[in-house]
Amino acid sequence: MPLTYRQLQERIVNGLRLLPGEANQPTLPPADHDYAGDPAMALTSVAFLPPSLARDVQRTVITPLRLMEPQHYYYPPEAMHLTIKNVRTVHDPPLYSEADIQRTHELLTQVSAQHAPFSFTMEQVVALAGSVCLIGYGDERFRELVLDLRAGLQRLGIPEDAHLASTEVFFGNITLCRYGCTPSDGLLRAVMERAYSYRADLRVREIHLITCNRVCAPASRRILHTYRLGEGCIA
Repeated sequence: MPLTYRQLQERIVNGLRLLPGEANQPTLPPADHDYAGDPAMALTSVAFLPPSLARDVQRTVITPLRLMEPQHYYYPPEAMHLTIKNVRTVHDPPLYSEADIQRTHELLTQVSAQHAPFSFTMEQVVALAGSVCLIGYGDERFRELVLDLRAGLQRLGIPEDAHLASTEVFFGNITLCRYGCTPSDGLLRAVMERAYSYRADLRVREIHLITCNRVCAPASRRILHTYRLGEGCIA
């Protein structure tokens, strides 16, 4: 029997997990790396977590991990987001132009009007190679939106420059922590123990086209336009 779309998402996520005893990453930044001030910028489309939900994630998931290993970079609530479709990956100097921004805006205006809102179930905390994330599982409505945006960007001559775990199956990824140095086995075990300790639903109705650095630090972020699914550009 073929795997369901949810099972395909889970298989990819479980294949990316960093387990205790596997952390050996000499290329990670030092503990004092200035993630918030990193000048490398990206052009991307995202859905932000509602403030009350982001604060709940911080209290329930992030705070216990920060108490264990404060040397990593932990996202503030206002930076928590789920990437819808990356346009140009982080780079200094930026890899996008004002023309790229305008063309992407026109594409998002068109595509967002053609897709209905969709939901994610956020229910798995996972340690990955460079970060700790809260995974959101969704249905194929998100997949169809991503594929439409990818096809549109390809027509515009804007290449796919982000590394993806799959080009056909997509899940929601809300980064909570970026490692400042190699995470300890104790932290990785704590993440595993808390893997299913949090659950919430996220309804995505609006998408934002933004520029920001790697951690979407509020000081680096510029919200260019906002789109409402089923309607198009609203700001």
